Amino acid sequence: MDRLPDGSLCTENGFDTREQADNRVRDVESDQRRGRFVDPRPARTRFGDRVCEWVQAHDVSAVTWATHDSHLHNHILPRFTDTELRELSRILAEAVDEGLIGSNPCRKLRLATGDQPARPARRHRQRINPEMHFHDLRHTHKTWLIEDGVPEVLQHKRIDHKFRGVMGVCSHVTQPMPAGPQARWEQAGSTAS
Repeated sequence: MDRLPDGSLCTENGFDTREQADNRVRDVESDQRRGRFVDPRPARTRFGDRVCEWVQAHDVSAVTWATHDSHLHNHILPRFTDTELRELSRILAEAVDEGLIGSNPCRKLRLATGDQPARPARRHRQRINPEMHFHDLRHTHKTWLIEDGVPEVLQHKRIDHKFRGVMGVCSHVTQPMPAGPQARWEQAGSTAS
């Protein structure tokens, strides 16, 4: 049983021996003295409840929200709604340790709760053409590939899209295929002034 900074008591389970429990108590007390103690109770929050808070704290564009909403409702929430945050953290930490992912994607996420300093504003570079976005270049590239009669399988590979269905399984990019788009790219680059 630990006494938290607010004076309340908190217990942790799962120790096999009294010695392990006593060591944990000493670790918590040491963390409290150094100001590094993290109350374990919020980590028991269900992921679905946390998403509700996260949604309220983030102001994003309609397009970004549509993407978040789609990922959350179609892929993430059906699987993780009732999972505690501490379990997700453990899963991601183990994936890093096992070399499955380079870093925990949640490590630096923060929720604006009002008791934290505001994040510094991002510095945006001024756009050359305010009406154009970087992603628009992918559309231009795709159009060039279509104009040049490039096989669909190579189009998908060039713009890093997955080719779904039978075509995705049975179609492959051969060694000579990339030569056509590369020649177009080099020609367009050499005539630009």
